[in-house]
Amino acid sequence: MDNLIALGAIPLRVEDSAGIKFVASDGLRNAVFVALQDKRIVGFDEKNKKELFAVDIPCSSDILGMHCMPELDSIVITCTDGTLLLLNMDEQSFEPVGDLEGGILCSSVSPDGELLLCLTATGTMIVFNSEWDVLVEKELGASERPAGDRPTVAWCADGLKFALLDTRASGKRFVSVFDRNCVLEAKSEDFEGVGSGLAFSPDGALIATSQQHSQRHDIIFFEPNALRHYEFTLPEHSASCSVSALQWNADGTLLSLCLRDVKRGSETLDALQIWRRSNYHWYLKYEVVSDAAGAPRHACACVWDESDPFSALLSVGSAGIERWTFDAEYQTSIAAQQPPDTSSASEQPPDLCVVASIDGQRLLLTPLGKMIVPPPMCAAAASFPAPITSLAWGPGGRLAVVTSDGSLHQCEPPFLNAAQAGWEVAPQIEALHALRARGKDLFQLAWASERLLLAVSEEGARLVPLILPSDKGSNEVLGSAKTAGAQDEKLPGGVRRLLRESGSGKCVAQLEDGSVVVLEEDPRTRTAAPASASSSSSSSPSSGLVQRRVGKLGAQCRWVALLPGGGVLGQTRRLKLLLGEEAVLEGVSSVCVHDRFLLCTSTANKLLILPLEGATQRKEGGWKEGWKGEEDARFVERGTVLVGAARGGHKVVLALPRGNLEVVMPRVLVLHTVCATLDKGEFEPALRLMRAQKVDMNLTHDHNPAAFLQALPTLVRQASPHLLSLLISALRPDDVTVSTYPNAPPPSSSALVPKAAPIVGGATVRKVDVVCDAMLAALEEVDNTKLLACKVLTFVRRDPPQVEAAVRSLQAQEQSVQEDGLEVLMGLVDSKVVFDAALGLYDLELAAVAAQVGGQDPREYVPMLERLSALPDRLCCYEIDVQLKRYASAVKHAVAAGAEEWERAWTLAETHGLYAAAVDALEGVEGRELHLRHALCGLGADLVAKGRAKEGGLALLGGGDAQGASAALLQAGDWEAAFALMQQHGAKSDDELQRVCYGAAEAMREAGDGRGAARVYLEYCKDVEEAVMALCEARGWVEAGRVAQRHGRADLVPTCVAPSLDEAATACAEDVARRDEALHKVVERLAEVAKEKQAKEEEEARRREDGEDEDGEGGSGLGDDRSERSVANQSQASVHSKSSRSSRSSRSSKSNKTRSSARVPKPGDPWEEEYLIAQRASLLPTDAYKRDFGRVVEALALSGLRQRARELQAQLRALEAWIALLNLDAFLPPPPPPPDLVWHTVSLA
Repeated sequence: MDNLIALGAIPLRVEDSAGIKFVASDGLRNAVFVALQDKRIVGFDEKNKKELFAVDIPCSSDILGMHCMPELDSIVITCTDGTLLLLNMDEQSFEPVGDLEGGILCSSVSPDGELLLCLTATGTMIVFNSEWDVLVEKELGASERPAGDRPTVAWCADGLKFALLDTRASGKRFVSVFDRNCVLEAKSEDFEGVGSGLAFSPDGALIATSQQHSQRHDIIFFEPNALRHYEFTLPEHSASCSVSALQWNADGTLLSLCLRDVKRGSETLDALQIWRRSNYHWYLKYEVVSDAAGAPRHACACVWDESDPFSALLSVGSAGIERWTFDAEYQTSIAAQQPPDTSSASEQPPDLCVVASIDGQRLLLTPLGKMIVPPPMCAAAASFPAPITSLAWGPGGRLAVVTSDGSLHQCEPPFLNAAQAGWEVAPQIEALHALRARGKDLFQLAWASERLLLAVSEEGARLVPLILPSDKGSNEVLGSAKTAGAQDEKLPGGVRRLLRESGSGKCVAQLEDGSVVVLEEDPRTRTAAPASASSSSSSSPSSGLVQRRVGKLGAQCRWVALLPGGGVLGQTRRLKLLLGEEAVLEGVSSVCVHDRFLLCTSTANKLLILPLEGATQRKEGGWKEGWKGEEDARFVERGTVLVGAARGGHKVVLALPRGNLEVVMPRVLVLHTVCATLDKGEFEPALRLMRAQKVDMNLTHDHNPAAFLQALPTLVRQASPHLLSLLISALRPDDVTVSTYPNAPPPSSSALVPKAAPIVGGATVRKVDVVCDAMLAALEEVDNTKLLACKVLTFVRRDPPQVEAAVRSLQAQEQSVQEDGLEVLMGLVDSKVVFDAALGLYDLELAAVAAQVGGQDPREYVPMLERLSALPDRLCCYEIDVQLKRYASAVKHAVAAGAEEWERAWTLAETHGLYAAAVDALEGVEGRELHLRHALCGLGADLVAKGRAKEGGLALLGGGDAQGASAALLQAGDWEAAFALMQQHGAKSDDELQRVCYGAAEAMREAGDGRGAARVYLEYCKDVEEAVMALCEARGWVEAGRVAQRHGRADLVPTCVAPSLDEAATACAEDVARRDEALHKVVERLAEVAKEKQAKEEEEARRREDGEDEDGEGGSGLGDDRSERSVANQSQASVHSKSSRSSRSSRSSKSNKTRSSARVPKPGDPWEEEYLIAQRASLLPTDAYKRDFGRVVEALALSGLRQRARELQAQLRALEAWIALLNLDAFLPPPPPPPDLVWHTVSLA
């Protein structure tokens, strides 16, 4: 499907030539040699474009062949009389090297230049080597051939075999295949009408020749075993011609045919056709036709370059020898690309990405964005009067086509109205413009504007403007004739490549120095009507051409794209991708631009999808640093190249090596298309694409949550119920743009609500619940029973699933609707769960429907439902709740059933601890006060048993049990309320109350509430000594001294308070000293550990560097190889041992960490540093420690021990100063959070 683009033709003109007969080339000398009809040989230097020599051939007979032998720096001339002449190119003199008796019928040189094969008229095959010794002499036998008929020899590219095309006396021809030693390997059957041309494909798989029939002319192929393979037919206008020569190019992808006596109307011409095979079809890709009145008439010849498969020497008609250069390209239309965030983007027509393939007079068109038609078939085909040589896509999808007769055809955009007219309708040819003789000298056609076409002149030095006339009735193109007043545009340095930029379709030219310029028509001249070509006052087209330099590429490129943020991309013929003058990727076989991505195939058999933003966000290290590489990559078949990708789509069309097409849909392009479709509000196409490509449908919400929730009514109206069901079923709480698709494109709109879930009442609402609520509200607005499944799904998809709410939504529906809804629900949830939910609504009819839909046994559910329906309402609900194990609800229904059912309710409450439910049910019910107090007492006892003594005491108090309430309050530590309750109800005597107070005080001291215990001792026990001792235990020495003095027990100060304070001060001093000493040791050891770690890292780095240096030193000889293998084996063994040790270490690491807090590590232990850090944090004085220390100092000062207080304070300040000096405050652990205050409310009578 790719087309052959002629890049240029450099003429090699022969002065006063009498006609070219043979052409040969020498790639080593970069020289071309021509044998003329007047028996002269002329040599040309292609690089310098000058003639090397011209010598006469000393031969009296006709020249049979001219063969270049680069190894001998000579040219061999074979003559029909048997003379062999050797021309020394340096001395430019001939030397006779042989004379074969009987004359020579044909001759050929092997591809390696070492052998010369000659077939004599006596039927002898003789092979000479480069020393002109006869290697092989084989008798084939004399054959009576028609007069003037000569055999043809064609060598395989490897020189191991050759084919011989010979003629029988009957005129039939046959093909024989010989090996290098002239041993016959195969011989074909005889064929009539076979021409004289013969060509062996470079891979040795095919032998090509021609066969003329009465009504057609075929190119036929043979296999190396001389069996007929297949054929293709030449166009009708070439049916009566003769094929004088066939030639394969270097890689065997192109086959050139030299045609003589081609009938074109009343004229007889010569033509050279280039054919290309793809998907078992042969396409005529290019045709060069001679001038009708050409004189002299040269031999039609084609000599392909030995190394470049797209370069050839052509000789057609009177044009002489020309060096033609070609390139292969898939030519697809490019839609005008709009910025993605503009309002016009939604109005932009879809990109059909029409690929145009040249096949002789037919132009095959296929819209890849709409359909994929396997070649050689196509969606539509346009026919032209002559074979097509070049085409160019223009603005709006217009086509400019140049044919081999020098005509320019302008076509309307294909498939413009295909939706109405049909996709098989070919585009209409709007106008036919005559380019005169200039049409054959123009190359690389490209559109610059609506009516301005540009082409490159024959030698590539100038741009030729072709201005299309405004009047469609005119067929003359301004600037097409050499005599016209229009002037060609000469750019500095000459034009090397004129092409269409891949991003936006602009016309760009690359100059000789690599500069890239954009060529556009001057807006000031667009409205001016062009003058006639014959008018002398016409303005020059060059004056309307604007050149804008956009960058420079480091090499000549066959593909160019302009980056949105500035810069130029280019692909060279050496498969390098250039960004400016820097090569950023190598091995790139094909490239195209798709929206924000660069698509390319590589020689590593990968299709790469690369973001173009990486080029604009370039870093100092080059594009490879700023562009992190593959956004998405997938393996493809070897030799696969890109054909195209429609803008705004997700399909990438690839051409396989055999010529067939393959469509792939990379995930990154699918995501790009899905997000763009969602931004347009087209939800149904987006959902269908996500379903087909298995994209998580959560992206519909997560791409733009605010816009999704706002557009839910539109989504419900657009999407089918099935797609809505899939969307709701796929909901999950996480954000897929973070977890699954982090590279998904952002929304196009800049005004977005943050993606965080909404905040309601201080709690974060789950995403699934929010979407289900909004979806349910949107579904309720639409009266469509087909959306019933979607409504049911909105309940089930919540967390937890609201099955009961889903069933409740079906209660008010008709029975048929209920059955449908329950069937959908049971497809998602267990039928038993659905039946229980229906039963839990106390709707026995709905439960019967659910049981029937769920397929339950009627012998089981019918008696149960009948039994329930016979019970009173409250008892029926009670039985249902018990069956469903909803015991709290069962207790409430039993209480509501009346006082006679109290035993049933109380038994259930006691069994399951549901006293609170009983209390809630009894509150406010008249005549049930006794039951309420009973329930409150049970609740209080249950709370006390569960450790909630204070709440239990309040409940017991509400139930009338004051003694139990006071005991519970004492257990909870609320002695004030307990003692008040005791005194209020007079439940205790004074002696008994005092015993209770002593017990409570002791319990409070054990719990750490010394100050509260002291109050109890003083107020209820009148025991001053115990109160003072309790205060000293609580470190309240000042208060203890005050209490002793206040109650006349000053003797307790020296006997109780002072010893306790002295003990506390001594402990503080010792603790500060211990912390100081331990901190110094820990800090010093941490510094040593840090130094050891740094030294170890430096040593490892030095060893790595030494190892790299040793590996970098090159070695030669067997000993070096052995030593390298030995080092590799040793390194593998060491790695194995290290890995085994590390595995043992990793297995014991957890146990080491757990033991680290139980024992002190030894120096060098792996967890020593962790242990030291923890010790350092624990030794630093915290705020709580300082407050407790301050109490001791304050008590010493108030007790008159100011000196000791000063010493103790100085000791702590010295430690703090040292800690601040080393900045150790940063390692203090954070203070513990304040305890949560949990309040529980109980019912009070």
